[in-house]
Amino acid sequence: MALRTAGTGAEAPAGIEIARVLVGAANDSSALGAMRAFQEAGQANECVVVGQNGEPEARAELRTAHTRTIGSVAYFPEKYGDGLLRLALDILARRVVPPAVFTNHQLVC
Repeated sequence: MALRTAGTGAEAPAGIEIARVLVGAANDSSALGAMRAFQEAGQANECVVVGQNGEPEARAELRTAHTRTIGSVAYFPEKYGDGLLRLALDILARRVVPPAVFTNHQLVC
């Protein structure tokens, strides 16, 4: 099977054979669009899709039988405020702060 890049009609370089494709999309809308493109091309069984944001449409798709969407990363930005405010206040008070601050994300599948 030759891989064609979306919308261009260009094939994968000679000698490269693609058996399956993992689409890691920048957001859930892009993930669902990529999945739809594979379906319309008759290649839905050749891909799996992961999106980001944990949007309602993606969560609904994940509940669909035989979907090729296998997950979405949920960020919960509504929970960022408390930690960011504490960090900002520590910086303003010239307290020692960690070189990096991480937030918890969740894979929804």
